[in-house]
Amino acid sequence: MQKSRLIEVLQTFSKKEFRELKKWLHSPAHNQRQDVIALYEYVVKRDRLEKSEALAKEKVFPVIYPNEKFDDAKMRQVMHFMFKAVESYLVFSKLEQEEIQVKLSLLNIYRQRKLEKNFSKTQKDIGAYFDNVVHNDEDNFYNEYLFQKEVYEYNSLIKRAQTLNLQELTDTFDKAFIAEKLKQACLLLAHQKVYNATYETGLLHGVLDFIDKKDSIHNSRINIYYFLYKITLDRNNVADFFTLKEYIKEDQSIPKTEIRSIYLGAINFCINLMNAGNEQFIREAFELYKIGMDKEVFIEKGILSRWTFKNVIAIALRLKEFEWAESFIRNHGAYLEEKHKESFTHFNLAKLFYEKEDFQSALDMLSNYEPKDILINIDAKIMLLKIYYELNEFQVLESLLESMRAYLQRKKKMIGTQYLELYKNIIRYTKKLIKVNPYNKDQVAKLRQEIEAATPLTEKKWLLKQVDSL
Repeated sequence: MQKSRLIEVLQTFSKKEFRELKKWLHSPAHNQRQDVIALYEYVVKRDRLEKSEALAKEKVFPVIYPNEKFDDAKMRQVMHFMFKAVESYLVFSKLEQEEIQVKLSLLNIYRQRKLEKNFSKTQKDIGAYFDNVVHNDEDNFYNEYLFQKEVYEYNSLIKRAQTLNLQELTDTFDKAFIAEKLKQACLLLAHQKVYNATYETGLLHGVLDFIDKKDSIHNSRINIYYFLYKITLDRNNVADFFTLKEYIKEDQSIPKTEIRSIYLGAINFCINLMNAGNEQFIREAFELYKIGMDKEVFIEKGILSRWTFKNVIAIALRLKEFEWAESFIRNHGAYLEEKHKESFTHFNLAKLFYEKEDFQSALDMLSNYEPKDILINIDAKIMLLKIYYELNEFQVLESLLESMRAYLQRKKKMIGTQYLELYKNIIRYTKKLIKVNPYNKDQVAKLRQEIEAATPLTEKKWLLKQVDSL
């Protein structure tokens, strides 16, 4: 029973949902079986949902059916009835939260029953809803189409009106389809670039041609996905990036569930140009992160991804926005998952101190903790490596390089080939940097050439700077 679909669903319930489910099960309209109520009362008490031994069928059965011999079929039957009741509650609960779905269902019912007064009143209510709606998402686009479809069906088949809403019907359908098609195209293209996959895009080219031939599209959601698609397709399309950025800044209606991926798509465009050497886009990425943070775009269910946290700070530090970065670390560290809060806050504060060349504070910060995350642990060691070199602590540095080599060897299966080669290169060229004769110009020139040609090597800029200062 503990691995059943019933228990799996119940384990996701909040206290409020349990209270509502209890009322639901006690209502004869939804459940008329006392054994279902008895099963509910048993599983929700004393944290039994978290105790697998308490959910064994043989242990639950005598509680529900006292003085009866264990019957597996009967036990599965009561679980089935309770599961169906739970599903009904979940559907009702979701529908109750979505006013427009209730209204559209009523509109459909009144049309089929030919109830003109009720239909007209509900039609008026739905029209007012769409006039005032703030969310510019695919659900509302499609709901607008469903609304116009119901009105068309009513006027053409029941009222037999000569003036029909055919233009509104086709416009709302086009808007819903185009917006969703562009959104899917962005997802396909992004996935294709990362995983080298190939997809058929269907009617996409027709949609793009339709938009291109229009003087303007008076819908921010369609414009946002249109320009997001174009910059994802062409990583050098700077003009369309700035157009997209303006739409993102101005739009207040796209829900957070969607806007997050839009921001990340625009930021990834900036990062690609940053990596290609276009330093202007470091500032552009930073501005997008700042706007997104102000709107809480990147915070989901009260949690900020540790990688977003790290990336924001890395870009701020590249711009030497030290004051902003420190404020961000101290204010937004509270949004990290509890298990990552301490390590990522300490690491990024150390990074801040390092970039400010306050090496002692950075050392103090790094010596106070041991990150559990492997990649952060290695990044912390790389920071120590650079600090020891800057402080001329070469004996300590050599010991650290050896411990890093051993650590990589132990964790190589968990690190992966790509990262492993990267970290090995950092160790390799740091060792060469220590050993090179600074008075032998040929040796120094040769080392510089090797570092320039090395790949992957994320610390190339730092290594070259140290070579040039020999």
